[in-house]
Amino acid sequence: MHAQSSDQGATWDEAVVEDRLVPSERFIVFTPPFPSVAVDQDSGKLYAAFHDQRLGDQDAWMWSLPEGAAGWRGPTRINDTPERDKTSQYLPKIAVAPDGRVDAVYYDRRADRSNVRNQVSLQSSSDEGDSFGKRVRLSDASFSSEIGYGNERDLPDLGSRLGLISTDSRAFAVWTDTRAGTVASNKQDIARGVVAFSDPPRLSKPVEYLLRFGGIALALLGLLMLALAVLRSRRAA
Repeated sequence: MHAQSSDQGATWDEAVVEDRLVPSERFIVFTPPFPSVAVDQDSGKLYAAFHDQRLGDQDAWMWSLPEGAAGWRGPTRINDTPERDKTSQYLPKIAVAPDGRVDAVYYDRRADRSNVRNQVSLQSSSDEGDSFGKRVRLSDASFSSEIGYGNERDLPDLGSRLGLISTDSRAFAVWTDTRAGTVASNKQDIARGVVAFSDPPRLSKPVEYLLRFGGIALALLGLLMLALAVLRSRRAA
């Protein structure tokens, strides 16, 4: 569900984002996983991301709500793993860069066929969430998903969300990392990763103006030459 207020919280309107979520695993009641929400400040488009098991294993999904639209659209599958590969991609965190790029970071077990050890991956969309590019691995080593508070009840907790901030040139992510811990110690650390995005080559201002206004000038010159040719043909006749 999504709730939105247009009067500074005095009243709220609710809308269904997705009514067909397929639960994937048990969780500790006081620390449930939370969906991620982000907004494109330029267009007003709203995005929401979560995981479910509609394809037989956990995948990360994203929905979108364009400003003024009647309902949510999607979902778009974020992770680029083969469908039904029996590995989990979960707890997606999304952020929108000022230029409209949508980034998503998530826990990723694609490298472990026993579906226990996590990596952390990031994927980005440059078409407003219609599709996502190839995965970038952020963690430099895998770590166990079975280390953390609650593991004595087979409910180890890595927290309810990851962290992500996106700029036009960078994506900054943080997550819970257990590589320094054991099942006995339950030690967890906060790890971070950064992804740099290269800007497309930009023309210098003089060249940009030349191409822009030079094309107009050429078009006007062509019209003038055509008019002169018509005038000459009439005089010759």
